[in-house]
Amino acid sequence: MAVYLEDFIDALSRAYAQIDRKLCRQGRWFRNLWESNSSIGEFYELAKKIDPEITLSVFDKGWQYRLVLHENYKQARIEFINILLEWY
Repeated sequence: MAVYLEDFIDALSRAYAQIDRKLCRQGRWFRNLWESNSSIGEFYELAKKIDPEITLSVFDKGWQYRLVLHENYKQARIEFINILLEWY
């Protein structure tokens, strides 16, 4: 089965937007964690709220590859969303 690049990009964009909306519904939770340089465990609680099926081992693997505590807030959000997409 062939997957065309345009279809892949479209599906990825929809998945990203869906996670971004769920993250926005959590209010300042992400920003508060980011501003206080919180631990993986605290970020994992938020991840479970957004995606109840994510496991700690999957989140931990993403945490090792993604820089959720990036100095730039927008980039930190992107990194967090990428973990939830399992894009690392």
